[in-house]
Amino acid sequence: MNSGENTNRILVIRLSALGDVILTSPVLQALQKYLPDTEIHYVVKESYAAAIKNNPRISQLHILKDNEDELLGELSGINFHAVLDLQRNSISARIKKSLQANQIHTVDKRNIDKFQMTLLKRRIEIPHIVSRYLDVIRPLDIAVDENEFKLEFYIPDTLLLQADALLSKG
Repeated sequence: MNSGENTNRILVIRLSALGDVILTSPVLQALQKYLPDTEIHYVVKESYAAAIKNNPRISQLHILKDNEDELLGELSGINFHAVLDLQRNSISARIKKSLQANQIHTVDKRNIDKFQMTLLKRRIEIPHIVSRYLDVIRPLDIAVDENEFKLEFYIPDTLLLQADALLSKG
């Protein structure tokens, strides 16, 4: 992809929770489909990087290790058109605050509804997390049909070959 100054870049933040990292794959598909000339950058904690690092839709993976300041320094030199916070916690808030982006959009975790459901025993319909993740990209003028995209998980060819070899020994 073009790395020039006129390149549109979007930063997706999903730091943790293995399943939730994988559940962001429809967002990556939609971004690539509807904004094909956009670089997709992704921030994830080091312990979850293996779940996303082989996704070919990601232009650049940024890994949060022990030192947040190191990551913030790495990101500060990049001009992002938009930041999509699919984590919504104190670390992602700090990342967003440190960046200058044209647009910043954050997932609605529906915490108040979840609180009411668990403690007050109220029945409230909460959209699936993938739907809420896709809602975050709608302000980018992307009309997403949430049934259009499926979950993706990319396994490196070397691991597939190793698995085939083990299975063939049977």
